[in-house]
Amino acid sequence: MQNYLRLFASLTEDYEERFPTDSKELLKNDWWKALQFFFGRAFYQGRRDVISEEVERRVINVLSRYFSDEVIRDSEFDRMKEEGWKKVRQELEETIGKGKMGKKRDIVETIDTMMFVYSLPERNIVNYSVREIRLGKIHMHFRELQHAIEGVGPKISSLYLRDIVSLFDLGKCLRTEQDYRAVMPVDTWIRKITKSLGFVRQERPKDNEIIKAIVEKCKESNISPIRINQGIWYAGTHSFEACFDRVLKALEEMKKGIAQEASNQLLECIGILEVLISLEEDRDEIIRLKDHISRLSSLVQS
Repeated sequence: MQNYLRLFASLTEDYEERFPTDSKELLKNDWWKALQFFFGRAFYQGRRDVISEEVERRVINVLSRYFSDEVIRDSEFDRMKEEGWKKVRQELEETIGKGKMGKKRDIVETIDTMMFVYSLPERNIVNYSVREIRLGKIHMHFRELQHAIEGVGPKISSLYLRDIVSLFDLGKCLRTEQDYRAVMPVDTWIRKITKSLGFVRQERPKDNEIIKAIVEKCKESNISPIRINQGIWYAGTHSFEACFDRVLKALEEMKKGIAQEASNQLLECIGILEVLISLEEDRDEIIRLKDHISRLSSLVQS
Protein backbone atom coordinates (compact mmCIF):
# COMPACT_ATOMS: atom_id res chain seq x y z
CA MET A 1 0.00 0.00 0.00
CA GLN A 2 2.71 2.47 0.99
CA ASN A 3 4.60 1.80 -2.25
CA TYR A 4 1.52 2.65 -4.28
CA LEU A 5 1.00 5.82 -2.27
CA ARG A 6 4.57 6.91 -2.93
CA LEU A 7 4.11 6.09 -6.62
CA PHE A 8 1.07 8.34 -6.92
CA ALA A 9 2.78 11.05 -4.89
CA SER A 10 5.67 10.96 -7.37
CA LEU A 11 3.23 11.61 -10.21
CA THR A 12 2.74 15.13 -8.84
CA GLU A 13 5.96 16.00 -10.66
CA ASP A 14 4.40 14.76 -13.92
CA TYR A 15 1.31 16.81 -13.15
CA GLU A 16 3.39 19.94 -12.61
CA GLU A 17 5.25 19.36 -15.88
CA ARG A 18 1.98 18.81 -17.75
CA PHE A 19 0.41 21.94 -16.24
CA PRO A 20 3.33 24.32 -15.66
CA THR A 21 2.74 27.49 -13.70
CA ASP A 22 4.53 30.73 -12.99
CA SER A 23 6.67 31.15 -9.89
CA LYS A 24 5.05 31.92 -6.56
CA GLU A 25 6.63 35.37 -6.50
CA LEU A 26 5.31 36.25 -9.94
CA LEU A 27 1.79 35.12 -9.03
CA LYS A 28 1.91 37.13 -5.81
CA ASN A 29 3.11 40.30 -7.55
CA ASP A 30 1.18 40.18 -10.84
CA TRP A 31 -2.62 39.98 -10.68
CA TRP A 32 -2.85 39.21 -14.41
CA LYS A 33 -0.62 36.13 -14.00
CA ALA A 34 -2.71 35.15 -10.95
CA LEU A 35 -5.89 35.42 -13.03
CA GLN A 36 -4.35 33.19 -15.70
CA PHE A 37 -3.49 30.64 -13.00
CA PHE A 38 -7.15 30.54 -11.99
CA PHE A 39 -8.36 30.21 -15.59
CA GLY A 40 -5.87 27.35 -16.02
CA ARG A 41 -8.10 25.34 -13.65
CA ALA A 42 -11.54 26.92 -14.04
CA PHE A 43 -12.33 25.70 -17.57
CA TYR A 44 -11.54 22.01 -16.94
CA GLN A 45 -15.05 20.82 -16.21
CA GLY A 46 -16.16 17.44 -17.49
CA ARG A 47 -14.97 17.63 -21.10
CA ARG A 48 -11.90 16.68 -23.09
CA ASP A 49 -8.74 18.52 -22.08
CA VAL A 50 -8.11 19.61 -25.65
CA ILE A 51 -11.38 21.59 -25.65
CA SER A 52 -10.74 23.11 -22.23
CA GLU A 53 -7.22 24.09 -23.25
CA GLU A 54 -8.50 25.80 -26.39
CA VAL A 55 -11.20 27.68 -24.48
CA GLU A 56 -8.56 28.83 -21.99
CA ARG A 57 -6.27 29.93 -24.83
CA ARG A 58 -9.01 31.94 -26.51
CA VAL A 59 -10.04 33.66 -23.29
CA ILE A 60 -6.42 34.60 -22.54
CA ASN A 61 -5.96 35.89 -26.10
CA VAL A 62 -8.97 38.20 -25.77
CA LEU A 63 -8.03 39.50 -22.32
CA SER A 64 -4.39 39.98 -23.33
CA ARG A 65 -5.55 42.85 -25.56
CA TYR A 66 -6.37 44.69 -22.35
CA PHE A 67 -3.96 43.29 -19.79
CA SER A 68 -0.68 42.45 -21.56
CA ASP A 69 0.68 45.98 -21.07
CA GLU A 70 1.46 46.31 -17.37
CA VAL A 71 1.45 50.12 -17.53
CA ILE A 72 -2.20 50.47 -18.61
CA ARG A 73 -3.80 47.21 -17.45
CA ASP A 74 -5.29 48.71 -14.27
CA SER A 75 -6.90 51.58 -16.15
CA GLU A 76 -8.14 49.15 -18.80
CA PHE A 77 -9.70 47.02 -16.09
CA ASP A 78 -11.42 50.14 -14.67
CA ARG A 79 -12.74 51.07 -18.10
CA MET A 80 -13.95 47.52 -18.69
CA LYS A 81 -15.88 47.64 -15.42
CA GLU A 82 -17.38 51.09 -16.20
CA GLU A 83 -18.62 49.80 -19.59
CA GLY A 84 -20.39 46.93 -17.84
CA TRP A 85 -18.08 44.38 -19.50
CA LYS A 86 -19.95 44.86 -22.81
CA LYS A 87 -16.99 45.15 -25.19
CA VAL A 88 -15.02 42.24 -23.74
CA ARG A 89 -18.18 40.12 -23.72
CA GLN A 90 -18.71 40.84 -27.41
CA GLU A 91 -15.12 39.92 -28.20
CA LEU A 92 -15.46 36.64 -26.30
CA GLU A 93 -18.68 35.84 -28.17
CA GLU A 94 -16.80 36.12 -31.46
CA THR A 95 -14.56 33.20 -30.57
CA ILE A 96 -16.38 31.13 -27.91
CA GLY A 97 -19.81 29.54 -27.89
CA LYS A 98 -22.09 27.37 -29.99
CA GLY A 99 -20.63 26.68 -33.44
CA LYS A 100 -17.17 27.89 -32.35
CA MET A 101 -15.44 26.43 -29.30
CA GLY A 102 -16.72 25.79 -25.80
CA LYS A 103 -20.06 26.97 -24.48
CA LYS A 104 -21.81 30.22 -23.65
CA ARG A 105 -21.29 29.46 -19.97
CA ASP A 106 -17.52 29.82 -20.54
CA ILE A 107 -18.16 33.48 -21.36
CA VAL A 108 -20.39 33.91 -18.30
CA GLU A 109 -17.72 32.27 -16.15
CA THR A 110 -15.03 34.57 -17.56
CA ILE A 111 -17.03 37.74 -16.89
CA ASP A 112 -18.06 36.58 -13.41
CA THR A 113 -14.43 35.80 -12.59
CA MET A 114 -13.29 39.27 -13.63
CA MET A 115 -16.10 40.89 -11.61
CA PHE A 116 -14.98 38.88 -8.58
CA VAL A 117 -11.30 39.70 -9.12
CA TYR A 118 -12.09 43.41 -9.57
CA SER A 119 -13.62 43.46 -6.08
CA LEU A 120 -10.56 41.94 -4.39
CA PRO A 121 -7.71 43.72 -2.60
CA GLU A 122 -4.88 44.17 -5.12
CA ARG A 123 -7.18 42.43 -7.66
CA ASN A 124 -5.06 39.34 -7.08
CA ILE A 125 -7.10 36.14 -6.72
CA VAL A 126 -4.09 34.02 -5.76
CA ASN A 127 -3.02 36.35 -2.94
CA TYR A 128 -6.60 36.50 -1.71
CA SER A 129 -6.91 32.69 -1.69
CA VAL A 130 -3.59 32.25 0.12
CA ARG A 131 -4.66 34.81 2.72
CA GLU A 132 -8.01 33.12 3.32
CA ILE A 133 -6.36 29.71 3.67
CA ARG A 134 -3.82 31.01 6.19
CA LEU A 135 -6.63 32.60 8.20
CA GLY A 136 -8.33 29.20 8.48
CA LYS A 137 -11.21 30.24 6.21
CA ILE A 138 -10.60 27.78 3.39
CA HIS A 139 -14.05 26.17 3.50
CA MET A 140 -15.76 29.57 3.50
CA HIS A 141 -13.58 30.60 0.55
CA PHE A 142 -14.41 27.30 -1.19
CA ARG A 143 -18.10 28.21 -1.00
CA GLU A 144 -17.44 31.85 -1.86
CA LEU A 145 -15.90 30.94 -5.22
CA GLN A 146 -18.94 28.87 -6.15
CA HIS A 147 -21.34 31.60 -5.09
CA ALA A 148 -19.49 34.40 -6.88
CA ILE A 149 -18.61 32.71 -10.17
CA GLU A 150 -21.26 30.94 -12.25
CA GLY A 151 -19.87 27.72 -13.71
CA VAL A 152 -17.50 27.11 -10.80
CA GLY A 153 -18.83 24.22 -8.74
CA PRO A 154 -17.31 22.11 -5.94
CA LYS A 155 -14.98 20.21 -8.28
CA ILE A 156 -13.45 23.28 -9.94
CA SER A 157 -13.10 25.31 -6.75
CA SER A 158 -11.40 22.38 -4.98
CA LEU A 159 -9.13 21.77 -7.99
CA TYR A 160 -7.98 25.39 -7.88
CA LEU A 161 -7.57 25.48 -4.09
CA ARG A 162 -5.73 22.14 -4.11
CA ASP A 163 -3.11 23.56 -6.46
CA ILE A 164 -2.83 26.74 -4.37
CA VAL A 165 -2.19 24.66 -1.24
CA SER A 166 0.36 22.56 -3.12
CA LEU A 167 2.21 25.47 -4.74
CA PHE A 168 2.40 27.61 -1.59
CA ASP A 169 3.02 24.66 0.77
CA LEU A 170 -0.06 25.37 2.89
CA GLY A 171 -0.79 21.79 3.93
CA LYS A 172 -0.35 22.69 7.61
CA CYS A 173 -3.30 25.07 7.30
CA LEU A 174 -5.64 22.13 6.68
CA ARG A 175 -6.84 21.07 10.11
CA THR A 176 -10.31 19.59 9.75
CA GLU A 177 -12.08 17.08 7.55
CA GLN A 178 -14.07 20.01 6.16
CA ASP A 179 -10.82 21.73 5.15
CA TYR A 180 -9.69 18.70 3.17
CA ARG A 181 -13.02 18.51 1.37
CA ALA A 182 -12.30 21.98 0.02
CA VAL A 183 -9.02 20.93 -1.64
CA MET A 184 -9.55 17.37 -2.82
CA PRO A 185 -11.69 17.07 -5.97
CA VAL A 186 -13.22 13.62 -6.43
CA ASP A 187 -13.73 12.43 -10.00
CA THR A 188 -14.25 9.05 -11.66
CA TRP A 189 -10.57 8.14 -11.46
CA ILE A 190 -10.22 9.07 -7.81
CA ARG A 191 -13.20 6.82 -7.07
CA LYS A 192 -11.91 3.90 -9.17
CA ILE A 193 -8.31 3.94 -7.97
CA THR A 194 -9.08 4.43 -4.27
CA LYS A 195 -11.52 1.53 -4.45
CA SER A 196 -8.98 -0.63 -6.30
CA LEU A 197 -6.36 0.08 -3.63
CA GLY A 198 -8.83 -0.82 -0.88
CA PHE A 199 -9.12 2.66 0.59
CA VAL A 200 -12.90 2.30 0.68
CA ARG A 201 -15.04 -0.84 0.92
CA GLN A 202 -18.48 0.52 0.08
CA GLU A 203 -19.88 -0.18 -3.36
CA ARG A 204 -20.87 3.47 -3.87
CA PRO A 205 -18.89 5.55 -1.36
CA LYS A 206 -19.72 9.20 -0.90
CA ASP A 207 -17.12 11.81 -1.81
CA ASN A 208 -16.50 12.75 1.82
CA GLU A 209 -15.90 9.06 2.68
CA ILE A 210 -13.31 8.81 -0.09
CA ILE A 211 -11.57 12.00 1.05
CA LYS A 212 -11.53 10.86 4.67
CA ALA A 213 -10.02 7.50 3.66
CA ILE A 214 -7.28 9.13 1.58
CA VAL A 215 -6.35 11.52 4.38
CA GLU A 216 -6.18 8.70 6.96
CA LYS A 217 -4.06 6.43 4.74
CA CYS A 218 -1.70 9.29 3.88
CA LYS A 219 -1.24 10.30 7.50
CA GLU A 220 -0.34 6.69 8.36
CA SER A 221 2.38 6.78 5.69
CA ASN A 222 3.44 10.41 6.27
CA ILE A 223 2.56 11.38 2.68
CA SER A 224 0.74 14.51 1.57
CA PRO A 225 -2.94 13.84 0.69
CA ILE A 226 -2.74 16.76 -1.72
CA ARG A 227 0.06 15.11 -3.70
CA ILE A 228 -1.84 11.82 -3.73
CA ASN A 229 -4.93 13.55 -5.10
CA GLN A 230 -2.91 15.24 -7.84
CA GLY A 231 -1.06 12.01 -8.65
CA ILE A 232 -4.15 9.80 -8.84
CA TRP A 233 -5.93 12.34 -11.02
CA TYR A 234 -2.94 12.49 -13.35
CA ALA A 235 -2.56 8.70 -13.49
CA GLY A 236 -6.22 8.28 -14.40
CA THR A 237 -6.42 10.96 -17.05
CA HIS A 238 -2.87 10.84 -18.45
CA SER A 239 -1.71 7.30 -17.71
CA PHE A 240 -0.10 6.80 -21.12
CA GLU A 241 1.89 10.02 -20.77
CA ALA A 242 2.97 9.05 -17.26
CA CYS A 243 4.24 5.66 -18.42
CA PHE A 244 5.79 6.91 -21.64
CA ASP A 245 7.67 9.70 -19.86
CA ARG A 246 9.12 7.20 -17.41
CA VAL A 247 10.28 4.87 -20.17
CA LEU A 248 12.01 7.80 -21.90
CA LYS A 249 13.69 8.82 -18.64
CA ALA A 250 14.79 5.22 -18.08
CA LEU A 251 16.35 5.07 -21.55
CA GLU A 252 18.26 8.28 -20.83
CA GLU A 253 19.52 6.85 -17.53
CA MET A 254 20.62 3.67 -19.31
CA LYS A 255 22.61 5.72 -21.81
CA LYS A 256 24.35 7.42 -18.90
CA GLY A 257 25.06 4.07 -17.29
CA ILE A 258 22.88 4.80 -14.26
CA ALA A 259 21.24 1.39 -14.07
CA GLN A 260 19.56 1.80 -10.68
CA GLU A 261 17.81 5.03 -11.64
CA ALA A 262 16.66 3.44 -14.89
CA SER A 263 15.21 0.48 -12.99
CA ASN A 264 13.37 2.82 -10.62
CA GLN A 265 11.73 4.62 -13.53
CA LEU A 266 10.63 1.34 -15.11
CA LEU A 267 9.32 -0.03 -11.81
CA GLU A 268 7.19 3.08 -11.37
CA CYS A 269 5.81 2.54 -14.86
CA ILE A 270 4.98 -1.07 -13.98
CA GLY A 271 3.20 0.14 -10.85
CA ILE A 272 0.99 2.45 -12.91
CA LEU A 273 0.13 -0.35 -15.34
CA GLU A 274 -0.72 -2.71 -12.49
CA VAL A 275 -3.25 -0.23 -11.13
CA LEU A 276 -4.76 0.20 -14.59
CA ILE A 277 -5.14 -3.57 -14.93
CA SER A 278 -7.07 -3.70 -11.67
CA LEU A 279 -9.53 -1.17 -13.12
CA GLU A 280 -9.84 -2.66 -16.61
CA GLU A 281 -12.78 -4.86 -17.56
CA ASP A 282 -11.92 -5.58 -21.19
CA ARG A 283 -10.06 -8.92 -21.42
CA ASP A 284 -8.03 -7.99 -24.50
CA GLU A 285 -6.93 -4.73 -22.91
CA ILE A 286 -5.84 -6.60 -19.77
CA ILE A 287 -3.73 -8.94 -21.90
CA ARG A 288 -2.16 -5.95 -23.68
CA LEU A 289 -1.30 -4.22 -20.41
CA LYS A 290 0.18 -7.41 -18.97
CA ASP A 291 2.32 -7.76 -22.07
CA HIS A 292 3.67 -4.25 -21.48
CA ILE A 293 4.48 -5.18 -17.88
CA SER A 294 6.31 -8.32 -19.03
CA ARG A 295 8.46 -6.34 -21.45
CA LEU A 296 9.28 -3.67 -18.88
CA SER A 297 10.09 -6.33 -16.28
CA SER A 298 12.59 -7.92 -18.66
CA LEU A 299 14.29 -4.54 -19.04
CA VAL A 300 14.53 -4.16 -15.27
CA GLN A 301 16.05 -7.64 -14.90
CA SER A 302 18.56 -6.97 -17.64
